Amino acid sequence: MIPDAWRAGEVAVVGLARSGAAVTRWLRAQRVAVYASDLADTPHLRETAGEIRGLGAAVDLGRHDLDRIRRAAAVIVSPGVPPDAPPIAAARDARREILAEIDVAARALSGTNLIAITGTNGKTTTTALIAHVLRQAGVRAEAGGNIGRPLIELATLDPRPAWAVVEVSSFQLHDAPHLAPAVGVLTNLSPNHLDRYRSVEEYYSDKQLLFRNAT
Repeated sequence: MIPDAWRAGEVAVVGLARSGAAVTRWLRAQRVAVYASDLADTPHLRETAGEIRGLGAAVDLGRHDLDRIRRAAAVIVSPGVPPDAPPIAAARDARREILAEIDVAARALSGTNLIAITGTNGKTTTTALIAHVLRQAGVRAEAGGNIGRPLIELATLDPRPAWAVVEVSSFQLHDAPHLAPAVGVLTNLSPNHLDRYRSVEEYYSDKQLLFRNAT
């Protein structure tokens, strides 16, 4: 599922928390050149940076190379990075493709059925419960996504799960245009994250994106 343009160029990963680090590892395993950056510079991030540099990725901590991001074949953004952050604004102005890790993971998990759960409350409990019920029924299922395990990690399993139960936040949905789960679950909606969204309607609109590819 790696586009030719990604192999010919370099993919930028913005944000090196759990999902950013995981997708960087996966891209390097696919022999894709990666530039990863994070505005923070903490001991934990330095440890992560050292590990992924060892895999051949270029890494900046404490800064983003905006020119490099503008030239990237695609930009993969971590959920904690807001859409108006300078590296994302630079990518958007340069008309780069901007994707969440969960979008890349969903395509990498071709052949695995996805159950995607979103909502203001109850996402984690619902995700864990569905995965548990499937496993108790003898189905090869794994949970991932916003529950604390990056979905891309499931693409490295052998054998891959038959079903992946995915907790999806509104931040992840914002940049997941290819996400097309077999089952979509919306637990509930109430005003939230208004420090990031300009209105509750904008927040609800991102939640609604779970169903953009529904048939």
